[in-house]
Amino acid sequence: MVPGGWIVSGTLRSGDSPAYGMTFVPDPQHTWDGSSVDQDGG
Repeated sequence: MVPGGWIVSGTLRSGDSPAYGMTFVPDPQHTWDGSSVDQDGG
């Protein structure tokens, strides 16, 4: 948890070179509970 929001990262694996990304999602009240995240990575 980050004050004022969330740090979200992702990895896309396609071919030999993976692509990585990271962003900040504002959520000052931390109303998102994480329930929509795919926990098994698939």
